Amino acid sequence: MKGVLCFTCATASILGLLHSVRCSEPCFIRTGFRKWKKAVGGGGRFGKHQASVCHKTATLALQNLQTAKNVSTLLSEQLSKNQRSAQKCLRLIFTTVGYLARQGVALRGHDESEGNFEQLLKCRSAGVPKLRTWFMKKKNKYTHHDIQEEILQLYGSEILRCILADAQKSQSYALIVDGTQDINRTEQESICIRLVDENLQPREEFMGFYAVDYTTGHMLASCIKDALTRFQLPLDKLRGQTYDGAANMCGAYNGCQAILCREQPLATYVHCSAHSSNLVASAVCSSSRMVRDSVQYVNDFGVLCNMSGNFKVLFAKIASSAHEGEEQLTAAPARSIKPLCPTRWLVRVPAINATLKQYQLILQTLDEAKANCRPEVSAKASGLLDRFQAGSTLLCLNMAEVVLAPLECLNRSLQSTAMTVAGMLKAAEAVRNELQNMRSDDNFGDLLAKVEKLITEMDLNPLVIPRPRKPPTRFSGPAEGFRASSVDEHYRVEFFTLIDVAVQQLNERLLECPGLLRYCQLEAALLSGKLNDDVNLYPELGDASSLQTQLNMFLSLPELRNSTNLTLDGCVQALKKMVPEMRAMFPNVESLVRLLLVNPASSATAERSFSALRRLKTYLRATCGQQRLNNLALCSVHKDIMDTLDVNKLMKDFVLSKHARVIFFGHIE
Repeated sequence: MKGVLCFTCATASILGLLHSVRCSEPCFIRTGFRKWKKAVGGGGRFGKHQASVCHKTATLALQNLQTAKNVSTLLSEQLSKNQRSAQKCLRLIFTTVGYLARQGVALRGHDESEGNFEQLLKCRSAGVPKLRTWFMKKKNKYTHHDIQEEILQLYGSEILRCILADAQKSQSYALIVDGTQDINRTEQESICIRLVDENLQPREEFMGFYAVDYTTGHMLASCIKDALTRFQLPLDKLRGQTYDGAANMCGAYNGCQAILCREQPLATYVHCSAHSSNLVASAVCSSSRMVRDSVQYVNDFGVLCNMSGNFKVLFAKIASSAHEGEEQLTAAPARSIKPLCPTRWLVRVPAINATLKQYQLILQTLDEAKANCRPEVSAKASGLLDRFQAGSTLLCLNMAEVVLAPLECLNRSLQSTAMTVAGMLKAAEAVRNELQNMRSDDNFGDLLAKVEKLITEMDLNPLVIPRPRKPPTRFSGPAEGFRASSVDEHYRVEFFTLIDVAVQQLNERLLECPGLLRYCQLEAALLSGKLNDDVNLYPELGDASSLQTQLNMFLSLPELRNSTNLTLDGCVQALKKMVPEMRAMFPNVESLVRLLLVNPASSATAERSFSALRRLKTYLRATCGQQRLNNLALCSVHKDIMDTLDVNKLMKDFVLSKHARVIFFGHIE
């Protein structure tokens, strides 16, 4: 309307409570007040309306509607009994809808009477004849799908209200956004926020899915700003952004982060560290042709298992026969080797590990399938058997496992919602040091000796130096290319190349990321007590002299002064252990700590919501609307909040929304 309405008068008018008022001032009820110059001040229209008969009547009528009982209820005991029975049935409806939404189960099917909602209601009311009679009425409209939508909306709104109550108290927040396509190929953007609660505990909360027509940076930035406006979260408090590495998100000029940074320069962008570690693993495997091909053979074996049921059964039988002589407690069933995701490189470590532990079983299965399976499976098995019989394949898989295992541990830790940027940097530095320690002749010598022993035991083709290829003249010039003189020398170069690429990529993508420069300077100011220019940019940190005084006092505390390796977590624990009176002495220091904690390290929370999206919007529920999808997703993701909601409060809001419901259900305590 581009105007202002009086909430009290408009609500009373909708409920039909202003029939007796002659002068109802329609500009505050229907059309909207737009004369801004006459709004406030001496003799302003706002003040006159507040003192008008219409406003006072509306206020009194709404109060009576919420507290007073209907006259017919006082006069009729039977009606009062009916209202109590209707309230029990309404509670049953609310809890049934809440249970199905919490568990992510469909409410309706093609036939609504055979849906989960109707059948669960019948089951729950079976032991109460009065309730069963109430639900079996043909004219009962309170089990209609429109009512289900309204109840889901109440649940979803209450969950958002609980989250935003904490977010609006916080001094700052950060954004986590990622996108995917649902079953209808509609682009869904998952918007999450990260905040720091009163106990200095970081929390990442899913806020909903937002459908967009295009995935350009401007469209995504507009969608995010619209969502923040709906959440009543000002852009002034935005202090961090974490997205994946797509150009529409991280582009330096037209990317979503660049557009938001132009409006809020303090919203530091951090590339999702989980994606970055995955890119590190991709670069490691791509740096060696032999390692890349060996990992691909593992994927081909997994594809063959999924393609042919007979091949999969054959593998299980050979594995079970191999364990017949072992004790029951020590014997283990065959570990399935699944096809590898083309983009998630770090999930390949379990598949490589399973392949190495069952290498002999894989050889036997491929040899058996080569002779007895159908032609297309036999041909693939024959080719894979030749590859797996090469000793170089076994060595390359062992080298890949050694280098990728620390990266997988790093990736798993980065997916935690409590992970901070400081923790991410420490973890990445530890992995880098571990990889650098691996780069020694002794480590490779031990690995090579172990693999050569296995090659002899399994009767594989021995390790040989591959046929040398003459390098292009533009690279080597007139000189001859390098040629290894031994197997040890040749494969040592491959192993060291994997480690060097991993260390280089960790430095570039995680430890020396440009977006982390300001964060590192703020952390250095906290841990050293020496302020820099970046501190003056943040208004929540207050005056620089006051912050310096508080920092000097804070760092002189015994538990911090005696610490040989002071970290952000140490400062957080020190603040948590303080009594409230002492903690109140360091408000600016606490603001600086919150500023460091609020920056997210990864977008794993947004990606976890995609799992809920795939469970909720399946091919059987493809017609689910956007609003219903959002409410279902909020209930399914925030199960902990669903368990604490007051159903009576939701029922009261539902009943008070219409006057007819007040008469039918009565007053709900």
